[in-house]
Amino acid sequence: MAYRNVKKDDVIFVFDYAGEDDELISIIQNLQSQRQYAMLVSITGANNNTIQNMSNENLYLFTGELKVSGIDMTSHVSLIVIMELLLYQFMEYEKSKKL
Repeated sequence: MAYRNVKKDDVIFVFDYAGEDDELISIIQNLQSQRQYAMLVSITGANNNTIQNMSNENLYLFTGELKVSGIDMTSHVSLIVIMELLLYQFMEYEKSKKL
């Protein structure tokens, strides 16, 4: 429901390692069917995938996939680092606008 409130100047981040989540793809298609939609930045694994191809910008996530007894134990540290760096850059940008 939240995607209906997205405005033209918003930035949407989509996280999906495989880049093939049907629900996310459907949401992106709904956003893009509107005449003016927000910028879409995806963070996916380093493979050619649907969400990457639908995005304005894509950041690759490099991590070793690990399953233990059928449980996904893949590290998400690199994703956290990417988001932290983006947050710091945004904070610097906001700070520079006030000067």
